[in-house]
Amino acid sequence: RSNPLGLLDQCHGDVVPLRLGKTAWLVLNPADTEHILEHSETRYTKGRAFRFGRQLYGNSLLVSEGEEHRRQVRQIGRLFFQHAAKSFLQPAVDITKRWMERWKLGEPFDLWSSLLELTLAISSRALFGQDFLPGWLTNQNDQQSRQILNAYDEAMDHVARQNFSLLPLPDWIPSAGNRRYKQAIRTLNTALQSSVEKRLSGEASGGFLDVLLNVHRKTPALLSENEVRDQALVLLLGGYESTATALCWTILLLAVHDPIRQQLQEEIQRVVNTDVPHSNHIPQLRYTGQVFSESVRLYPPPWLIPRTSICDETLPSGHRIRSNSQVFLSPYCLQRNPRLFENPLRFDPNRFASNGQHAFPSGCYFPFGAGPRHCLGESIARSQAALIIATLFRCHYFHLPSKELPPANPLLTLRPTFPIPVQLKRANDESENDFNPMTY
Repeated sequence: RSNPLGLLDQCHGDVVPLRLGKTAWLVLNPADTEHILEHSETRYTKGRAFRFGRQLYGNSLLVSEGEEHRRQVRQIGRLFFQHAAKSFLQPAVDITKRWMERWKLGEPFDLWSSLLELTLAISSRALFGQDFLPGWLTNQNDQQSRQILNAYDEAMDHVARQNFSLLPLPDWIPSAGNRRYKQAIRTLNTALQSSVEKRLSGEASGGFLDVLLNVHRKTPALLSENEVRDQALVLLLGGYESTATALCWTILLLAVHDPIRQQLQEEIQRVVNTDVPHSNHIPQLRYTGQVFSESVRLYPPPWLIPRTSICDETLPSGHRIRSNSQVFLSPYCLQRNPRLFENPLRFDPNRFASNGQHAFPSGCYFPFGAGPRHCLGESIARSQAALIIATLFRCHYFHLPSKELPPANPLLTLRPTFPIPVQLKRANDESENDFNPMTY
């Protein structure tokens, strides 16, 4: 538990037993992994790992199972793909440009906390328009915005602690941690309910929440007010830390690989030029997409995916899995496996060039999951990341004085260990005058 990545690095073979109170299995075979993910609706459930998040996420896409999950995918997925581009893409560019104004050229700032705030602001604007975090969007650190951010941090830390505990406390025990968790949920629910009520009364409008509420108004039997709340919260919180994690590792990898960063900037300057990055640019930002794909190969935000078997079965490798067994799939392990990737620890975006994107077998690259429970917003997340990267690197780059990547910190996502002091510099100023991080 003190070094889970070190433990994973020592595991070899197709299916490895893990002693976690009772025997669990780490699956490292691509065919087995693909099999489990493809049958995650009929032979496996999310099990204990997501039971602890049900109080927070309700009966949303993230935690629902079986036919209920399939119904939500059909319903929310259709709405998401019809409206997500308008809600999630261009606001990302606008807010990123405004956020960069906070970073003074040449002055150190903590990259991780800044990106968390940026991605939460983007998600808030996409889902709720202007009113959910008003002070955050206008650079005013008001009490409401800070309470919401603190509530999110407390809720996520609690779920992570419960997931990785050998003997997690039941939620009915009035421990200090459980009390803080329930208070955090109340804070988030109050903020969400306020946004819903403002729209139902006509006081506010904007964002993807309007789309969900329009469905509720027309057919409340299909989408209740509580379901609107659940889906809105999972879309807000379910993606914002993952996006921040992926962007942070991408920026850090570019900071220690100057030739790749320069090639990226050449593409951005050629495609975007003096324009503002726009969704029309995405198909031409091919190398930018390759950089992001390679970044989430090395540092996949979901580093470990838990499942619980609901029947006895034999995996393609021949290994027997008993009913009610805990099974772990690891994008981190498979995507760094030297049997599957040449020089797996090397940062090489050309792995994903058009003539080499299928050079590795299926079942070994799944930074957004796979099968019926894969991330519904993968295509939007990739497009949004390309636009944010293009906005950040069109005229600037990030200088990391140490030129060394920080250790990874595996919690709910594969966070970097922070703080991470960096400097923002102009792209035409390649003189890197080091600063002393001890003064940060």
